[in-house]
Amino acid sequence: MHSRENVQAAALETRNGNRTLRDKRLLVVNGAPQLEYDGLHQGELAWILGRRFKSGVGGGQGTDGITEFTEMERFAHQAFAGLGSGVDRMQRLASTGWVQSLFEERLGSTKIQLHDIRLDSPYAKAMDSGILQFSKYLVGANVIRCPDVAWWRAQLEGTAKALADVGYSDNDLLNKENGGRRAQGINLMDTSPFLRGVQVDGKVVRFDEHNVLGSTVAEDLARNQGDLLCMAALETELRRRNIMDWTPDGIVLSKLESPTDSPMTSTEIDARQAQLFNIGIQGPSITKSWTSDVRNSRLEVQPMDKVFVVVVATLSFRVNRDGNDIYQNLRDAQHAVLKALVEERTAIKNWQSQAKIGAAKQKVKDAIAAAEVEAGKLQGAIETSEEPLYDQLTKAVADAKAGLDAVPVGTSNQVEKQKLADAETKLAEVWNRPTASEINKIREHSQFLRNNDLYASKANLTNFRLMRTTSSHMANYSFYKFGDEHSRLNLRIGRMVGTSTNFSCVQDVIVGGWCIGTVVDSAASRSTIGFQTVKSHPTSMAINVNVNVQWWSGDKLYKHYYDASGLIEMRGSKREYDKAGNRKVNLNEDEDAMPSSARRGGADKPRVALTLEGDTDDGFFIPPMEERNVRARTAPAAASGSGRAAASAFPVPASDASGAARSRSGGSRRA
Repeated sequence: MHSRENVQAAALETRNGNRTLRDKRLLVVNGAPQLEYDGLHQGELAWILGRRFKSGVGGGQGTDGITEFTEMERFAHQAFAGLGSGVDRMQRLASTGWVQSLFEERLGSTKIQLHDIRLDSPYAKAMDSGILQFSKYLVGANVIRCPDVAWWRAQLEGTAKALADVGYSDNDLLNKENGGRRAQGINLMDTSPFLRGVQVDGKVVRFDEHNVLGSTVAEDLARNQGDLLCMAALETELRRRNIMDWTPDGIVLSKLESPTDSPMTSTEIDARQAQLFNIGIQGPSITKSWTSDVRNSRLEVQPMDKVFVVVVATLSFRVNRDGNDIYQNLRDAQHAVLKALVEERTAIKNWQSQAKIGAAKQKVKDAIAAAEVEAGKLQGAIETSEEPLYDQLTKAVADAKAGLDAVPVGTSNQVEKQKLADAETKLAEVWNRPTASEINKIREHSQFLRNNDLYASKANLTNFRLMRTTSSHMANYSFYKFGDEHSRLNLRIGRMVGTSTNFSCVQDVIVGGWCIGTVVDSAASRSTIGFQTVKSHPTSMAINVNVNVQWWSGDKLYKHYYDASGLIEMRGSKREYDKAGNRKVNLNEDEDAMPSSARRGGADKPRVALTLEGDTDDGFFIPPMEERNVRARTAPAAASGSGRAAASAFPVPASDASGAARSRSGGSRRA
């Protein structure tokens, strides 16, 4: 642990004569200025500074490589300039309250543009091995729109078993060549509080190692592998934008007191020398971070519940039809890449001549280059498209405040004050609580967006902050219930503003979070007042947690704890029945696809033809990804159809956060 006194800042202050120089680690916590470790008391969740990247500029990852600090630059951010090595190297620790203030004062204004996060960028491939492994499948893809990786893998294998595992059926005569194909990416429009993937089915699909070029072992892929890669790419962007610099380390068990008899002398030693904390980074540890520190009865836990610290952000996005033709060109180019990969596999498997194999390999390279060109055109069209309404109004408020501040002293500023008041009123109206019919409309359009019937052009994440929650809290309060302020985990959701083909939405979502561990004892100790009163309320009791810190994506949290139909009953509650005596059932959002007859237009109005050349827009509809033909450029025109995919009960976990390995007495984990 580093020292309290900033020796470098003090020396610079003395040399320059600047007595107003402020320690950059000083933040306001609960109304009082604190350094990062001032609140590290026994039972508190401690955070550790891990890998740090240079401050990201702009919304996207760009085409440059990793922007991590060099070895020399990193010393300035380490305790005592990185003095020591291995387990003896000093670490920087922080309290949960300080990290929350860090998000509010420094990181909360960070803006991440989801439409700019490319899965084929060198940065994403360098940071995630899964993205690198499937890089040929992800040309031109971003986290909003991603190819169906498992379906591509089945097409390359070409066996009946592989095709059947991804949903292909010989009975699907209307969509024979593309049976089972699904859209992948991050689902933007949803009433759940989680930022999740488009697909729900997470079953494991096994592929043979002998049927695909470059494979040496059997591969087990999740059916929603594209969604998992998109969530991994989002995690790399969170790291690049310094949101994951500080990560939970463990629970404070004790602090080594200074060997002096005088408390004042001990305080002085702590201020100038390093402090030694005993941190439980794995195994049972008693904590009060989810009980007496929060005082929220909805966070009450029972043994085997899990406790979390999650990252919450405001998601704003716009759905319109601008750039649909350019997007269609990119999809055609991506299909050409898949066709070229199939031809390359066929040439090698059939032992064709080296000339034909070389021509097939060159065709793959040319197809990838063409797809990259189309992706650049689409990105340019997105950058010039209209911003979400929330971002426009937020900018209007900022401009109004700047105009008010620019008014000279002694001059009337009533006009500027009125402009600011009007801008703030319009911004507040975006957050008006939706009615029951508007919620159903959002759920309906969510299915249209997931089936590529509608097109999301821009999506932004901002206003980042931390929130403490538990598995029971998410399971009991995640479903949105109209009129219940505690539903959706107290996270706001706004109305749809605009027309059916050009509208904006805004909502608070959980981007992901750290699972700190599993509750072993929900009443490990009680709080007391003096020597007389013993508190008995559950929130006054400390809990015993089996610490095992892991990063969970929003998609993983959704699959584990979201009540998709609102039927989960809390402990001690009674079931709800309607007047006829039937149990109330809400609309189930947990579906992967809708039958064509249930989609807009109905079965009697086919949206598109089956062939690539025959795909047309009738003035309203957008060709869905699952209806595209990739094996043949020509085929008889026919109506499309897709079945409903069954949700798997065994979702594949997303990748956990990783960092530099280190160890400490009592256990070890990634820092």
